Amino acid sequence: MKSFRFSPFVLLLVAALCFVGAFLSNRFGTRGSDVLVHTDVVRLQNLIEGAERIAQRDAAEVARQLQSGELNFGTLVGHTTYPCFVFRGDKLLYWSDHTTRPEPENAGQNFREKLVEMKFGYYLALSQPAGPYVVLTYVPLEKRYGISNRYLREGAEKALFRELNVRIMANMPGSRLPWLRSAEGKYLFSVESLQPNPIAGKYLLLAFLALGTVLYVLGWLLLTRRWLEEGRIVAGAASVVVPLAAYRAALLYLGLPFSVVELPLFDPRVYAASWLSPSLGDLLINALLLMLTAYYALLLFRRYGIVRQVRQIQSLAGRTAIGVIAVFAFLGMLELLFQFYSNSFNNSQLVLDITQNIQISGFKLLLCLAIVLHTGSYLVGFYILSQLFITIGRPSTKQAGVFLLAASTLVFLPTGVVLGESHAVLLGLTLLFFLVVRITGLKQIAAIMPYQIYLFIFLMLGISSAVGALALYEHFDRQLVLTKQKIAGNLLVDNDLQGEYLLAERTREMAADPLIRSMLASPFSNQDVVRQKIVKYYLRDYFDKYEVLVTLFDPTGKPIQEAKATSTLAPLRRQLLRTALPTDQPNVYLIRNPSSFSTRRYVAFVAVPSPRGGVSTVLLELSLKKLTAYSVVPELLVDQKFFQPSLGPRVELRWFRARPAGVQRRRF
Repeated sequence: MKSFRFSPFVLLLVAALCFVGAFLSNRFGTRGSDVLVHTDVVRLQNLIEGAERIAQRDAAEVARQLQSGELNFGTLVGHTTYPCFVFRGDKLLYWSDHTTRPEPENAGQNFREKLVEMKFGYYLALSQPAGPYVVLTYVPLEKRYGISNRYLREGAEKALFRELNVRIMANMPGSRLPWLRSAEGKYLFSVESLQPNPIAGKYLLLAFLALGTVLYVLGWLLLTRRWLEEGRIVAGAASVVVPLAAYRAALLYLGLPFSVVELPLFDPRVYAASWLSPSLGDLLINALLLMLTAYYALLLFRRYGIVRQVRQIQSLAGRTAIGVIAVFAFLGMLELLFQFYSNSFNNSQLVLDITQNIQISGFKLLLCLAIVLHTGSYLVGFYILSQLFITIGRPSTKQAGVFLLAASTLVFLPTGVVLGESHAVLLGLTLLFFLVVRITGLKQIAAIMPYQIYLFIFLMLGISSAVGALALYEHFDRQLVLTKQKIAGNLLVDNDLQGEYLLAERTREMAADPLIRSMLASPFSNQDVVRQKIVKYYLRDYFDKYEVLVTLFDPTGKPIQEAKATSTLAPLRRQLLRTALPTDQPNVYLIRNPSSFSTRRYVAFVAVPSPRGGVSTVLLELSLKKLTAYSVVPELLVDQKFFQPSLGPRVELRWFRARPAGVQRRRF
């Protein structure tokens, strides 16, 4: 019996030992992290031998073509698995890859295979003599560029040890690190693991942590049960809530268990609401802790007879203060519940709305469970506050209370709905809830009739459902705004809406300009003045990003002081409008090449009335300037995250030999 009395402390002691074991495992268990297990070494060795066989096969084929005189760039470039180079002495003759720079001194050395460290990583160099020539093949083992962007990461896919948490250790045959050998058994290099051993590291630590957590929770629960049996209610409730809250805070601070093992349940990419709920697993832990806290709060509420004590308050001011506190506490909890629902909808990749996704997954069920637990915890708080509000009611003040609640509800609830203000809607729902409670005259839950129990439960669920619907509505409203902004942004990329509007305004001003009218009507005027005024005066500032071409036509459609090759207005108009798209502005058309963003053009036909009768025409062609050239080298060196590669022009390089069959081309 004595051993049973001290069993909670024994469990807590064992839990503490488990936590110490987890700490020691994390601190010292990773000392063997640089040692690979035998299966990993065998896998790496097979990779080396397979790559060596492929490289030797390609080198033998290149050597055969050399001896038969068939080798040229057309038969070499793009036809070898790994970069291949042909030397004669120290002179490089042919190469299959331009991204790797070979070392000429390797061509004069006598070796079959060896590890080579170059500027951008480690390579396995293989030498194949072919008469007076030497064929060098470089197998990329580990690439490092010094910068990281999408282009260089894609290039690293050819490295043999890509995405493997190992590091090559050259010239360390005497170390305890595992060796990797060539197919003939020659030592090449050693390898070191960059991640802890899963047996001595991560999983052992996780096992200690899980066992310690179970024993820790069980120990405090047993201690709480003992103190509750002894009548120490406050101490019993505090003994389980406070230690578990402290333990939860420690887990959040240390980022456990995700910092140890990246379990999908604790992955922030699936769900991440806030620092308090950085993952779905953390949300479930918070829900369980909140439910436990709500249970013991209800236990204390009933144990100390809070309703009985409030009923003894007879003064109107005291009862009013209790009612105001209950209403505002209810509103505060409703705000927290609304915030929780909003975070669940906005910060999760899991779509709970069946109108958008009807697939069911384990993560969705766990998220629903967390929502149910949170809602149940808040409903306990709503129940406690509603009992306090019911207790302060008196028949003499019922009509005044109903009037005040009804008037406030009619003010705040419709106003919040009309203005789309969620806080006003929540206040209106709070007032509506207490109005229904006051009208129905519900008594303490233990003494009411069954139909009143159902009505009370219906009110509770109705409030939580209304708050969830409001959070879902705000979520979809925010999505709608973002979608509209995205559509507007796409329109600004495809169409310069502001430029179209300003261009239409400028064309009306041009048509009403007396100087332009008179000079276009005079055959002896210098029309360059008209062109300069249009470009420098009317199409300045905003239109500086466009190259402007101005063509003038007389009332008969003939060009005015233009080049002889310039066509007349009618056929030129038909040619331009054949591929043009009309805009929202009159006589302004968009000519766009869908394969290139930089070829957007606007064409505007400006009708200018002539003082002598007839109408002259000014043709404006605005082509978007290429302000920034996204050439090959800058795009490789800088990760331009906000540039859409599909919108930019492609660069194509071609080179030729004497024979037409030798044409080679590469696209970038």
